[in-house]
Amino acid sequence: CYDAPGQLDFRSVKGIVRGAMKIDAYGSRRDPIESTYLWNNPGKTMEEWRERGFFSVTEGGRSSIMGKMLALGHANPVKPNERFPDDIDIDQVTRQNHLPNKYEIDGYVAEFPEQGMPLAVSGLTDAEYETTMTWLEQGAPFDYVAPETTAKEAAQIDEWEQWLNARDLRSQLVGRYFFEHMFLVSFTFEDRDDANRFILVRSTTPPGKAPDPLDEPGPPNSPVDGPVYYRFIHSDETACVKMTRLQFLATDEKLNRFQDILYEEDWTVDKLPGYTEPERHDPLGIFSPIPARARYRFLLAIVWYHRGFTTHGPGCYRDFATDALRDVGWDIYENPETSLYVTDPAYRAEVDPVLSMMAYPQDEMHFILGFQNYQKRRAAAAERALERRKESGHRAAMTDIWRGDHPDDLPLTVAFIHADNGYVVEGNWVPSDLPKTVSIQDLTTMEMSLYGSAVNYNQFGSYLEQTAGRAVFGVQRTLAELNFLRFLPREARRPLFEKWYHGPLTKELLATSGVDVGPDDTIPTDINYSTDDPVREFQEKLLEYLGPRVNAKDPINRPEPGDGGDADRLTKAFISIVAASREQEPTWRKFKTFLPEAVFLRIDSSGQDPVIYTMTHDRDFESKTFLNVLMQHEVPRNAKVSIMKGVYTSYPHFMFRIDESEVEEFASTLIDADTQEKFTAVVERWGIRRSSPDFWPMLNSVTDYLKRTMPRRAGTFDINRYKNL
Repeated sequence: CYDAPGQLDFRSVKGIVRGAMKIDAYGSRRDPIESTYLWNNPGKTMEEWRERGFFSVTEGGRSSIMGKMLALGHANPVKPNERFPDDIDIDQVTRQNHLPNKYEIDGYVAEFPEQGMPLAVSGLTDAEYETTMTWLEQGAPFDYVAPETTAKEAAQIDEWEQWLNARDLRSQLVGRYFFEHMFLVSFTFEDRDDANRFILVRSTTPPGKAPDPLDEPGPPNSPVDGPVYYRFIHSDETACVKMTRLQFLATDEKLNRFQDILYEEDWTVDKLPGYTEPERHDPLGIFSPIPARARYRFLLAIVWYHRGFTTHGPGCYRDFATDALRDVGWDIYENPETSLYVTDPAYRAEVDPVLSMMAYPQDEMHFILGFQNYQKRRAAAAERALERRKESGHRAAMTDIWRGDHPDDLPLTVAFIHADNGYVVEGNWVPSDLPKTVSIQDLTTMEMSLYGSAVNYNQFGSYLEQTAGRAVFGVQRTLAELNFLRFLPREARRPLFEKWYHGPLTKELLATSGVDVGPDDTIPTDINYSTDDPVREFQEKLLEYLGPRVNAKDPINRPEPGDGGDADRLTKAFISIVAASREQEPTWRKFKTFLPEAVFLRIDSSGQDPVIYTMTHDRDFESKTFLNVLMQHEVPRNAKVSIMKGVYTSYPHFMFRIDESEVEEFASTLIDADTQEKFTAVVERWGIRRSSPDFWPMLNSVTDYLKRTMPRRAGTFDINRYKNL
């Protein structure tokens, strides 16, 4: 995610020295611009960045842009514990950034006296302020020392690079396949908490020579001239923003597993694919020489990373990134031994030509026509799948769900969506209430989701490019939910689909698409149902079927009969909040409507380290499809609250600090907060506002908690979504 104002990147020394420019990375552009992402351009010099329009924010000491912004903030301190006035636009997504250069900064200072640095948050202490100003006066020097590769890391990197860069055609295709599916990963090669982090880049030089990374003009599959090699280089991000990259420990065992998966079957390559636009939009086609079973098993082996890339990859700005995703989502996966696309080569040969993504449109009319054509092609593939199942007599059964092949496999992944950002749960825990629906993925939906949302996503591209990719991604989510309906009773499928996708605009879009988007109700399922809630019954059967592969215990959000009697006071209080959020009769509870999407709860106990919980506001909508994002009607009464021990967001929207002795009072007062005035009273008693002197210590305590409990997932939180309550 790269949404800093003016592209001022404080995550690395290079980013601070490079400074800012007059163009934000994200924007509604009619024409694409060249990428200025540091990660895409690791070889550019500072002179080249200056030629591109970047200007320093540290040159000039106290008179530098940064110095004047800090002085402005220090001269106009915030009023402790008060809301900021509404005329200060705090929201990172909606705010209009000003981006003054050194000739304009004095005008900004005069016009916006209350909007210095840091913006709308508790500022620096006098000592911190003087230290920073002295540093600027000294020329903003850095004592940063680039990390050195250890001998063990070098040996491991050499093994991986030799595998990725063998020059036979099969190896070159596998190298490209691995890179395009893992380019967002932060690799480590030693099993320790403070291990060096590496990124995988395309280079002009082979292993054995110093990496010479390509300056990427856009996505990681952008056209290139000449041979390409895949090389590991040190990540230069000195401040690791939590969830910026998903960490992957590269071991001999994993390398051997990938080799076994991708080369288990005999296969050949006659010609390597290129990087033309049609090829870049056809991952199923260009990688078809790799057996479908091998490709699918590879995706299943990295399924948590795949879910992370499609949930919080580079398209991470505004709800544009998450509009097709439900607030709590389960993804499960077809069994590679029975999945139609994997096991039926005749079917695969028929549908591969029609499954490529829509081409980038030149204008709005081409987008509409292209999207309609894409829907028709997907509908044709679905119709052919139905015919093949009828011919074979296959009925959807629980054994058609993948249970995992390896102790590290995750057959069920859970994601939370918090307005414009998402979070994928680590490990095999299944928290929160059972969700509204389930997505059942196969190789086709996984590939198209990844390429639509991450691989082909260009944050510097035109809005039509970005919209086309997100539209494809939205279709995959709908297809995965339609796939789920195959496993339910025939008579329940159509009513459920219409319940999930309703509202006037959704119906209009479906009607004008020219295809019948809906479930099949002709082939029965092989699963027996005995209740009038088949979705919940399937989910319960699924958890039982997956058995020890998942941790289905959640005593707060899904307490089992008898759990409450043995629960501690904290758990009981949280159970009461969760239960109240689900009440519908005689009236539904209004307190949940005032809650931001993701809130940290810090519980203080005498003589113990603080414990962190995350409380999420899980919203419900009439429909969840990409193209009706502007008219997605929220259904507030159906929203729920989930509370989990630990950290389940990278973008906290608010924080509460609660003494353990007050948890019952906090719970009852929050539940009773059915007006804005009552909710504000909760905020004023337990909340940590942006203006609180305790804001930074509180946030740092969450980071400290992560370092104690999940040190390899710890990082800096992004507070740009923190609400002004």
